[in-house]
Amino acid sequence: ISQETNDMRTIQKWVMDQNPATDQTSHWWVQNMNREAQFAFERLVNSITIKALFETKFHPDEYTIEPVRGMNEIYVSAPSKRAGPKTSDDVFFTEHVDGPFCFFPFAS
Repeated sequence: ISQETNDMRTIQKWVMDQNPATDQTSHWWVQNMNREAQFAFERLVNSITIKALFETKFHPDEYTIEPVRGMNEIYVSAPSKRAGPKTSDDVFFTEHVDGPFCFFPFAS
């Protein structure tokens, strides 16, 4: 099992221990997680494997990835309510561009 897999499992266990709501989104700032989960998160932020996945889609000379650590969070979306009104979680299932990045194609 890879370090990345172990780190994802560590974070998943921490999240599940928080008993996230099933009818709305939940999020936690990384700095509020226990140390083990924080270290796992930081290793994933710097993961060569994850960086390589970006490079399969985008040429590495065309972007820079810099973490904004004060904004890092774990975000768990609630199950989709296909029959009900749309919620902010629906953006995870539809193509979209975040924030002011509509002026910069493919940046979000």
